[in-house]
Amino acid sequence: MVMLTSAFAALTICVPPAQALYHDAVLHAGITYMFRIGDGAFGTQATLLSITRGRLELEDSRVVAPGATGDMPFTIPDRAKRVVLALALRCTSTSCGDATLTVLNQNGEPIAPTVSSHGDHFEVGFDVEP
Repeated sequence: MVMLTSAFAALTICVPPAQALYHDAVLHAGITYMFRIGDGAFGTQATLLSITRGRLELEDSRVVAPGATGDMPFTIPDRAKRVVLALALRCTSTSCGDATLTVLNQNGEPIAPTVSSHGDHFEVGFDVEP
């Protein structure tokens, strides 16, 4: 029993550091935006979520290939209050990649400056107005 307790005492849980950004750009319900993800190294998993009627809903999920750019068109739900884009960057044993996020309006113009990450995970949140 003592050995079992000692084994648990030595257990270490590693939680990767994450970056979170609450973007000052406001999105509008019913409008289609293009979330453009640029991967700078090893690949990126992008997950788009919305908070609609008090529930967190998965809207889209896709992988951006290493060194590529991926577009996620998304029409903001009418009752959404917030939209969150979570990016998980693929890492090697020595380093993690980097990624960029640019949000474009219906005319293909950026609605705010591009956001960059150099960690293994980051999330960007947006408020939604009617």
